[in-house]
Amino acid sequence: MDNTESFGARVGHCALWEKVKEGHVHLITNEDIQELFHAFDVYDPSEKISTSDLVRLCSVEGTYLTAEDIGEWIKDSDVDGTGEVGIMDVHRGITEGTAAFSLVKRALFGQEKEHKLSECSIHELLGWMHYEYDKKSKLWSLPETLFLFTAFIIGAVLHLNVWEAFKSSRAYQYALTYGDFALEWVVDRDTFWKWVYEGWLRNILRHHMVSFIREVDPDQDVLKTNPFPGRVLKTHQIIGAVRFRRWYAVGTACLSGNMWKDLYSQCPMHGELMPDDWYIFYHESYEVIQEQIQERAENFWLDDHTRFLDVQTFSYNAHQAMFTLDNLRLEFREAGYMIHRDGKRETFADSPYYNLWLAIPDLIFAVLLWNVFYGEMKELVPAAMNGLDGIKDYLKLWNVIDWIAIGFGFTTLSFWMVFVLKVSGELPEVLKPLPSNALDRAVFTNRSYLTSEGSPLSSLAQDFERQVAEIFRCAEEVAESHVVARRLIFVYLFILMLKFFKAFGSNDRLDIVIKTITGSAVDVAHFALAFALVFVCFAGSGMLLIGTTFEGYHTIPSALYFRWAENVEMDDIEGFEPWFQVLAYFWFFSYLSLMSILMINILVGLIFEAYGRIRSAAGEPETLLEQVGEAVENLKEPRRGLPRHAEWMTKQNAEYLIESASRWAKKQEHNVELSVTDGVRMIGQTRTNVNKLLVLSEQAIDVVNAMLRKFHSKRTESEGGDWLSMYGAAQHEIQQEAATKTEESDPLAASPARRRESSVVS
Repeated sequence: MDNTESFGARVGHCALWEKVKEGHVHLITNEDIQELFHAFDVYDPSEKISTSDLVRLCSVEGTYLTAEDIGEWIKDSDVDGTGEVGIMDVHRGITEGTAAFSLVKRALFGQEKEHKLSECSIHELLGWMHYEYDKKSKLWSLPETLFLFTAFIIGAVLHLNVWEAFKSSRAYQYALTYGDFALEWVVDRDTFWKWVYEGWLRNILRHHMVSFIREVDPDQDVLKTNPFPGRVLKTHQIIGAVRFRRWYAVGTACLSGNMWKDLYSQCPMHGELMPDDWYIFYHESYEVIQEQIQERAENFWLDDHTRFLDVQTFSYNAHQAMFTLDNLRLEFREAGYMIHRDGKRETFADSPYYNLWLAIPDLIFAVLLWNVFYGEMKELVPAAMNGLDGIKDYLKLWNVIDWIAIGFGFTTLSFWMVFVLKVSGELPEVLKPLPSNALDRAVFTNRSYLTSEGSPLSSLAQDFERQVAEIFRCAEEVAESHVVARRLIFVYLFILMLKFFKAFGSNDRLDIVIKTITGSAVDVAHFALAFALVFVCFAGSGMLLIGTTFEGYHTIPSALYFRWAENVEMDDIEGFEPWFQVLAYFWFFSYLSLMSILMINILVGLIFEAYGRIRSAAGEPETLLEQVGEAVENLKEPRRGLPRHAEWMTKQNAEYLIESASRWAKKQEHNVELSVTDGVRMIGQTRTNVNKLLVLSEQAIDVVNAMLRKFHSKRTESEGGDWLSMYGAAQHEIQQEAATKTEESDPLAASPARRRESSVVS
């Protein structure tokens, strides 16, 4: 007994079994087999051991081999059938034989298990409960996210009024762009004053119908021709006045070289910026406004220190019930020319909740968001009670996204309410003291606009300017809060998109999208690195090539954008010299062939490869409707569903848990992910087994030939005999010979008495 235990200990300490356990039979070396021979007290590398000695491995624990594996190992080692094997024979049997293939399959796919619906292991039960919880939580988050998204979109569309804001923006675009002198022709100070005379003044402050389209009869009453003082295109009522705000710099020393110090002693457009306001009141007559403009132009109001000029108009449209703050910015460049930016224009409703029904989508969104917050708190609090490890386990990707959605959602609501309080409370209070109604009545009463002498405006000038300045301050704050709310809404849509991705994980068909993105992420990231480097080279070369003449390529950011948009036409190239055109065409077509055709197709191929691999691995999963139907059926059968409290578990609950866990475990056996290394191992072992099958087939053919020869010889000896009985006798004889040979070469296939005899420990 002691000798047996010492043998088992020696065999158990062999390094061979760790490789057998992991299925790494290709890593087994002759030294490992030599260590096993040492356990059999065989130390001479040339000495052999009998196959009956290898049978003793069946009684040793920790070899991770079954009796069938050991039998196959012995067969593959003793090919000659001598009953004795050496180190090379045993090494060949464990690395190239049937046992090796079984070990590789077991390591990759696991031990096959018969799953019964009436039983399951604790690990299978826990695994299924985790799987069921994740799937159901993601499944029920889909309608929750859908309702949250719907309420959010409806509220955003109703409150932001994008279509109405677009119409107001288009009206100002028409009013500012067209005229006897177009805005696009403004390039310096002189052309700016010309545009103010012949464009802006006739479109924004149209006291009469004199314009670039229609001439009015001077004898006709101008107020009857256009009886709406301060109206932009007759619908947008200017509030108070139009403000021209000049931003001028204090000036600093230039960074020029020493030889230019005398010519450029100071750069007036550099340094801290200061504002200077000029108000044009729409109640004043056309002549008075022209005099003010002429005075500003002659006195060089836009001097060399001017960096920006903002033409600000705050108006109200009663048809749309919306305010518009238009800010046309003219930017003076250091190179001496001027550009205009008219994108800073904000339109917002005067009363977002003039009808209480408009608050319903906001309330639904707030309730749904609070429900998400409550559900996450129910998970976070127990996790936090488990300490730091519990919090780490809780903070998974989708939980983090849920908290981002919660925090960003409440932040968006908060900024929206700030805007509502400002536009509904603060702005009306600022507008109340403005005497616009009294001045409008004075215009209509006198049948003419106000002049500088003896007009009510002259006595209220300073106070009126102060009130208008306060209105512009409040309007800018309201517009800025509206801009912030719009940007938060813009970002929150992408956060809701991520929540949809979480919900997609509940269904295998929808989850293919997410798995395709994650499955191709590494390849796409490496491809993106190569693509970005090549793309930046083309964008940088484009900036160096045509950036001095083509606006889209004069900076790196614009060059990147325009190169991606491929916004270069023949008209942009034909103005250069022929040799330069050759370079430009080479640059364009090399980008087209390398980036637009080759690189993009590689990217598409990477994504399609990931999609095909993941789609084929998914098989035929159930559809979303089938999954929802199954979930609803489970809800209809509460006795078979998951119990709410452990103490109330019924027999039906227990059966449901065990059956579901068993089905899940059986399904998981087929979901095996193999790496390239695993595939190579399987291919190698398959090739070895195919070669072995070929050898066995040749042996089978030899047996058949031998049987036919015996049949032919018996038939020749007795011509009148029964052919069928002679064929049976020949077949029986051949089978007896094959059984005898197998019994001699396979100790495990011998009789029970011989197996017991061969397993006796010396």
